[in-house]
Amino acid sequence: DFRITFSDSGMKFKNITVVLPTKMSNLIEILGKPSRILNADKETGNIFYLWDNLGIYSIKEVNSENVVEISIAMNMDECQEEFYPLNMYNGDIQIEEFTLNGKTSLIQLEKTGMFISESVLFLEKKLGRYILDVELGDNDEILNVGFSLS
Repeated sequence: DFRITFSDSGMKFKNITVVLPTKMSNLIEILGKPSRILNADKETGNIFYLWDNLGIYSIKEVNSENVVEISIAMNMDECQEEFYPLNMYNGDIQIEEFTLNGKTSLIQLEKTGMFISESVLFLEKKLGRYILDVELGDNDEILNVGFSLS
């Protein structure tokens, strides 16, 4: 069972806490070798590492060894297909006392009072020095959950 937990102390996979920024080698040790690496995005200069089997991707700055964001794909995002894992994460994500998954609704998220609406498509939660972004699709479904430094 692969469970992901977010807290102000970091992001926990398989009982191992990842603190950002982290080196790519640390992620590979925990998640295994990425199935795909997409070269630098022209706009941002970031490199995308994708674990297609897990539904997880990370973003590394091109001139650094540091991973600056880790995202969990919950439902397919047609607009971001190229930079998206081939499979979605189908487990639970724990955020403090709240558990969410790919079937969690916007109403359920809003009821927690944990998230601030940044726009129609994003909800945000501050966790210590981190930001947790929940990206929403056209039907208010959760597309992905991103974890980065604030």
